[in-house]
Amino acid sequence: MRLPLPITAPSAAIASPSRPPVSRRNGLGAEIECSGDIGKDPKERYYFRCYLADGAPTRLGYQQAATAYYLGDDLVEQMLASPLPEMRSLYDALADYVAGRTVPDPIRPRVGGRRRRPT
Repeated sequence: MRLPLPITAPSAAIASPSRPPVSRRNGLGAEIECSGDIGKDPKERYYFRCYLADGAPTRLGYQQAATAYYLGDDLVEQMLASPLPEMRSLYDALADYVAGRTVPDPIRPRVGGRRRRPT
């Protein structure tokens, strides 16, 4: 048996300021993905948290719909077992997302010794 499942790619879930997001407007879920560099790159961790935070019903609205994940071979296990608090907190944020809890907005990584202001 086949069941069609409407999922948008991560870039299609994001809205422009002039129109509602495709995911909310069409009742679609979204794909959550991250690269294997997430353990080494603070910017990748930031973007992953943005995907999770933006899924909230008050934001882009795809968290309550079906979600597809691409998280590499063992990325969830790496997050859980990591001695780095920022990696373990990604596991906790993912668990909150899956449980339907709101994931807070991330803090932008430092650039040149100072934090960038949120946009």
